[in-house]
Amino acid sequence: MAAPLDWALDKFNNDNGAIRDFLARNGSRPIRVPYRANRAVIFDSDLFHQTDTIRFKDGYRNRRINVTQLFGLRDR
Repeated sequence: MAAPLDWALDKFNNDNGAIRDFLARNGSRPIRVPYRANRAVIFDSDLFHQTDTIRFKDGYRNRRINVTQLFGLRDR
């Protein structure tokens, strides 16, 4: 579910109470994307999203690398 356009960036990135309330009121359900090696996930960043629990072996070589690139303007 996308964040309301009238929410400031700080609100939809940091106000967990308002986010969870908004999602509950609108019947939102989570979608989990399973980890796969060497993959990319491309999605509309206006959608509420968070990293799920990570379960990797110990050690730097076993961790993931996250690269985020944002394109376009949020206001339509």
